Amino acid sequence: MEELRKCPFCGGKARAVRSSEEYWVRCFDCGAEIAICDSKPEAITAWNRRVTQNIGKRECCEQGEEQ
Repeated sequence: MEELRKCPFCGGKARAVRSSEEYWVRCFDCGAEIAICDSKPEAITAWNRRVTQNIGKRECCEQGEEQ
């Protein structure tokens, strides 16, 4: 599984969060987070992509691995 990158806003350590069947990544230092995704790997990929590409949260989850 892909490793989470640091928060792009504060440099804090991010963690994957799960609630029922929903996943997202959150920085527990500043509270930045991505939109809900269907799987933990998808949430991690979305977080890491947002850090490098700076695209919208929802768009990250909808694009998946294709890009």
